[in-house]
Amino acid sequence: MDGTNQADCAAWIEGALARYEGPLVQYASRLLGDVHRGRDAAQETFLRLVAAQRAEVDGHLGPWLFTVCRRHCLDVLRKETRMIAADTELLDRRSGHEADPAAIVEAADLASNALGAVATLPANQREVVELRFRHGLAYAEIARVTGMTATNVGFLLHVAMKSLRARLAAPGTGTDVGTAARTGGAL
Repeated sequence: MDGTNQADCAAWIEGALARYEGPLVQYASRLLGDVHRGRDAAQETFLRLVAAQRAEVDGHLGPWLFTVCRRHCLDVLRKETRMIAADTELLDRRSGHEADPAAIVEAADLASNALGAVATLPANQREVVELRFRHGLAYAEIARVTGMTATNVGFLLHVAMKSLRARLAAPGTGTDVGTAARTGGAL
């Protein structure tokens, strides 16, 4: 490789790192149940990206990274022979316009209720909900990441959303999952 090609490759890797490191750490942390192991999994994912041929990855970098990360996490979990429940703690706080304290508390309660409801979903539903709403992947991209069909992804999302609506519309929650998504409640 000449210097120009190496510089271009380095810039491409740095761009991928800047765009996907945070989302991959969050995703892996939820799958593994620990933020430190999530960071390790994201690091391993980027090491595999460095070793991969750029032509194999170009055009579908995000889904490729999530797929590699997911497979690595599943390998880690298999080695441990135990499943760890997904951590429902908010891993990222979005900064934005300051609202009045009551609105901030209400939004935090809404996010907490939504995350609690998502945590009660079966693992496959929880994973597709997170990939769709937290990471913004399309059905086809989720299908590539998880190895499911796009139809199955759609079905799991439908069932999950129906379940979340029922849980969040229960007395005492005062909201529904649609409100949580529209108000920035992190899923």
